[in-house]
Amino acid sequence: MKFREAAGAVAAAPRSARSASPLVKAAAKGDTYESPEKGVAMRHEVQRDEQELAKAISQGSSRRPEQAFGSYFVGRSASCALGAAYEGLYRLPEEAGQIHPKRLERLFDCLEGTIRACPEEGCRKRLMLAAIIVHLNDDHRWSRERIAAWVESGPTPVS
Repeated sequence: MKFREAAGAVAAAPRSARSASPLVKAAAKGDTYESPEKGVAMRHEVQRDEQELAKAISQGSSRRPEQAFGSYFVGRSASCALGAAYEGLYRLPEEAGQIHPKRLERLFDCLEGTIRACPEEGCRKRLMLAAIIVHLNDDHRWSRERIAAWVESGPTPVS
């Protein structure tokens, strides 16, 4: 009887709440970024993923020296931070203006599996890492190199 009640409660819950990872659920509640059941091992995996993302942003930035705002790529010489990450992994044509990286979160789990607060003084946004990177790039006009360094440094633990 209790099993059916529990199953009904799960079925009644919104799909996003049922399918969200423990990390996303914890961050949505304002908890720390570590999963209680996986602890340090999970944090290690996220940290490694963030380091690989930061490296890809840096490598892609070196291929297009100018920074794009509001688009992944502009012309032959500009990319945003996420466009740089994509180009850090793949060799793209010089004119990449029409390319929109798809499923970048499949390459870097941390983009959707990590919730971060905006590090800019006075900004109170708290979003998935991918959205915060776009926010830092487009709204605060952080350089791609600064974004990469911030991503690599990992989140500040929630107190």
